[in-house]
This record gives sequence, C-alpha cells and structure tokens, in this order.
Amino acid sequence: MKSTIGPIMAAMLAASSLFCGEASAAPIVPDRPSLSTGPETLEAGIFQLELGTRFAGGALASAGFEGLQRFGLVPGLEFRVSSPLAVSGTSAFSSVSLGAKAQFLEGYLLSLGALGTVELSPQGPSTSQASLLATLGLPAGYGLTLNVGPSWSGASLDWIGSALLAYDSGDLWQVFAEVGRFQDPAGSALGWGADAGLQVLVSEDVGWDIAVLKGLSPEAPDWAVTSGFSVRWGSR
Repeated sequence: MKSTIGPIMAAMLAASSLFCGEASAAPIVPDRPSLSTGPETLEAGIFQLELGTRFAGGALASAGFEGLQRFGLVPGLEFRVSSPLAVSGTSAFSSVSLGAKAQFLEGYLLSLGALGTVELSPQGPSTSQASLLATLGLPAGYGLTLNVGPSWSGASLDWIGSALLAYDSGDLWQVFAEVGRFQDPAGSALGWGADAGLQVLVSEDVGWDIAVLKGLSPEAPDWAVTSGFSVRWGSR
C-alpha cells in the first residue's frame, strides 16, 4: 500500500505557510502546555495565539478551554491576555488574566526574564502573581527552566514555583517533565502537581502539544490531560 504520510505532511506544511505567511528563522516557542513559563519573549510586531482543551478527573473533575494571546511590543517585552474556562459539574469557572513578560538576559547557557499577571475572576477576588523566569542550557540538548515568585489573592500572600527539565531533539519535537505549585483553573487554592508532555513542530510557525498531569496534593486534580495548538504570525 502506498504511504499517505508524506502527502499529508506536505499539505499541512503548505496550509500553515499560507496561514502564517513567510516563515522566520527561529521556530515558534509556546508557553503551553507546561506549568512553567520560559523567559523567551516575542519579537516586536509578532502575534502568537495558544489554544487548547483540558480534561481533569478525580475529586476535582472538570473540562475546560485554555486560550492565551501574546503580543510582541518592543524587543524583550510582550503583552499577554489569557481567558481560561473550566466546567466542573454544574459550576463554571472563568477569568481574564492580563500580563506582561520581559526578557532581560538571553544567552546560550543562561536566559532570564520576569512575568507579572493580574487575574480578574467573577468567582472571587483578583489574583496577582509575579515570577522570576530562568532557563539554564545543559549539554546534549537538555535545558532546565525554573520559575519562582509571590502570589497575592485578597489579603493573603503565598508562593508559586516550578522546575522543568526538557530535551530538545533539535529537529521537530521536544519532551519535558516538571513539578510545580500552581493554581488549577477550576479551583481557588494553590496545589502541587507533576506533569510530562510533548511538543511537535508542525512548521516554524505552528506547534502541537500534549501533556499529562498528576496531582500531588488535595488542591490539584487527581489527573489531567491537555492538548492544543500554537500559531504565530506578523511582520518580521
């Protein structure tokens, strides 16, 4: 039987080229689907859309939609708008998060940045978070990303953080595993979780991802699966 994989991949690449315009030299770098955020920012004039679905099971079962819009303002600075939606039983949890990410060091061995967000939710008080972002380049295609910072909700102050180990094949895919303390889209408390995932480069401007999470504390879901696409376009 004649293989159809080659024609299908060629059609996907052609469609993504028509949609995104001329490809750039550097491939797309999405922030999803991991808990951690890398320090890389978009170039000025670039828009990136990161969309996905998420299904969680166990005591905190929910299904939801994840959406993040990123805008490159000036070199080293981007503006971000996210709008997660989660449905658990007969309850719906939605919010809008506004943020900015800055990268102030870019190097082969060390990159540094900072991320600040304000989450506005009709279910409760707004939440503000600030994180220091760092990526360490390791031998043989490995990299370590660390996030740490405070989180304010009303009058309470807490801490969030994560550590991610990734392996980049240097071709079309990257795998990662991480552990972190985060706020679940369908919950109000911070919890611990560990996840692992895969990112696939469909084209230089289109990426697909999938990740599986295991909750490590009662505030996190027993398990969750998330998958989605990221698309980048704009003048370069």
